[in-house]
Amino acid sequence: APATLLEAHADWHWQSIGVRALFAQWDIDNDVAKVIGADTMTGFYVEPSYRVNDKVGVFARYNNWNTAANAVGKDDDQQVNVGVNYWIEPRVVLKADLQNTNKPNDEGDGFNLGLGLSF
Repeated sequence: APATLLEAHADWHWQSIGVRALFAQWDIDNDVAKVIGADTMTGFYVEPSYRVNDKVGVFARYNNWNTAANAVGKDDDQQVNVGVNYWIEPRVVLKADLQNTNKPNDEGDGFNLGLGLSF
């Protein structure tokens, strides 16, 4: 099906402070997608961060998205992550965060641990 993706993002840093943000929207021209309300999908996130020193940084991210924005009764999904980064060396980072969602019964809540490599 023909589809159009619109996207905008920003990545701003000043000294130890950083802010990232992204917005995206899909418009899908398809009868099946229209019937289920999934012909429009939207989402965004905002992520402020602070680099405490050369080794440690903290961040928070707010996410909001809807994969069926035109469906009746389909609420936006939301997620908040709060975490810490530890740079093992300048191009290798260990990341950990707590995740909280708006899903019932704490579904989707949890703890994430990751390793990042910049090359």
